[in-house]
Amino acid sequence: NLLSETYSYLAEIAIIEGLKLDSIRSDYIDIHINKVINNYNALGTATFLIAYVSVADFEAFWCKDVRHIEEYPFNLIIKKKLEVLVHPNASTRVATMILTRDGYDFPVYYLALKIC
Repeated sequence: NLLSETYSYLAEIAIIEGLKLDSIRSDYIDIHINKVINNYNALGTATFLIAYVSVADFEAFWCKDVRHIEEYPFNLIIKKKLEVLVHPNASTRVATMILTRDGYDFPVYYLALKIC
């Protein structure tokens, strides 16, 4: 977790969860989504799920990953559906969505980084 010291107290500003993937392993991905969204994030803090990916066809991986995230049962209100952003480079993919917990909206960012 990233913390910020402001006015002599610490405030959580982001939660980052990383996972290493060499294929779409739905159960493994689901464990990490559940952990970062439900177990670690009671306050509705900005959340980053970063996949370090080692696959031959990165674009095919990303398309399957996006489809999997779109079908994930979040059990929260989805304020803004998953949106794939413009690719910043050949080895990075980014998508974002907004979830709502107890009337509070928080962003979730999904990043896939090709590591080989």
